Amino acid sequence: MSTMHALTFTGGVRRANPFLHVVIPDCIDLTLAESLLRWFEKEAPWQFSAVDEFYQLLDMDLRGAILPKDLRILVDGSFLEDVRTNMADLMNARLTSKIDVTAHKMQVGCRIGTHTDHGSLGQTHRLLIHLNRGWTAEDGGLLMLLDEERPSPQSRNLRCYLPHHRRAIGFEISPNSYHAVSTVVMGDRFALCFSFYGHP
Repeated sequence: MSTMHALTFTGGVRRANPFLHVVIPDCIDLTLAESLLRWFEKEAPWQFSAVDEFYQLLDMDLRGAILPKDLRILVDGSFLEDVRTNMADLMNARLTSKIDVTAHKMQVGCRIGTHTDHGSLGQTHRLLIHLNRGWTAEDGGLLMLLDEERPSPQSRNLRCYLPHHRRAIGFEISPNSYHAVSTVVMGDRFALCFSFYGHP
């Protein structure tokens, strides 16, 4: 599979509230998505990460994993350059060639508390590609974008996204990029994650 067909950014919709983000339906090729999801479910070397009850998931660095042949494209240099270029265009940002490629697995009972990811690592943008089988609102695990750390129930600047299979959410990372993931109620929730770094 060529790098230009692995991901598509066509149809991405930019939204300004509660902070700049983009929603891309069917971002990842159907065959690649199925292969990746099967690997996530059966063979991937997940490691548990937790910070008290605030941050609960299993994760891995794809660059350090032994990937099946059909998944090696995900860490290929030309592929990542295409991803960087498209993400920079969508977000109107200047991004360096440094890209982290990780993945997340959230099991029943896992959640991620409200945070911004802004800090010493220097990441400025993120692209999350969700990979899940028939996910519904009743399964939990909603990605929530907020305009403050503790929004009121009446807050209008709150967006919730189901982790629809193959849909990507890209967003800027700043002191105000508050986001969280609600508790997973049923099933395993998977996401492929690209983290980008801006020019100083």
